[in-house]
Amino acid sequence: MNREVEQKLELPELNQTQLDEETVGQLFRDIHLCTQVVEIILKRNVRGYVGNQQITLSEAQGLLQSGEIRGVQIRYIYDGVHWWDTLIRNADGISLTRIRHDSF
Repeated sequence: MNREVEQKLELPELNQTQLDEETVGQLFRDIHLCTQVVEIILKRNVRGYVGNQQITLSEAQGLLQSGEIRGVQIRYIYDGVHWWDTLIRNADGISLTRIRHDSF
């Protein structure tokens, strides 16, 4: 007899919001002071990310806020948990999508 095992699909915690420039600056300060940054990935255009670059958090912030890049994904550890913050410039400012990754 075949038994199907129900698997509960558990998606990571996800939050989205729109940020003004001042809040973006505060976010970068908080990440710098309170987290361990693991990786920074730039998004130059709508087609995709640019990986494997050595860039500082400060450089990424400058590029995003000046409009030289479309977005940035910052992967960091805070309080023992992995987080991915994706910031994308749009017509209304900068959107933030934050994903919590419990299992790594």
